[in-house]
Amino acid sequence: MLARKSGATDACRELSERISVAKRVEQQVHIRRFNIPKLNDEETKQKYQIEISNRFAALASFDEVEEKLDINSVWENIRDNIKIAAGQSIGYYETKKKKPRFDEDCSMVVERRKQAKLKCL
Repeated sequence: MLARKSGATDACRELSERISVAKRVEQQVHIRRFNIPKLNDEETKQKYQIEISNRFAALASFDEVEEKLDINSVWENIRDNIKIAAGQSIGYYETKKKKPRFDEDCSMVVERRKQAKLKCL
């Protein structure tokens, strides 16, 4: 029974390590997000509408020429055109620089704490 508990504990530990690694990897991936609030500006909204309509007009003429396309390639083409038009007209959110949590003051406090512990011993 003791062996089963340690095996279960090891499995739980391994699973929690995998989850934490997956979370770190997920956080490192930077997803570019479109600046949607910019669409509230009338000029930007019109620019985006014109860009989309031009791209879909070109896409429609392309589809008339080549009618033997599978649904996946058509969808990928539409998706890519929307992304390109949005990127050109409304742009992306700017990434914010984060302040480091562990700065010079923190390291000084940790050093003083270590020195105090050494004095007590």
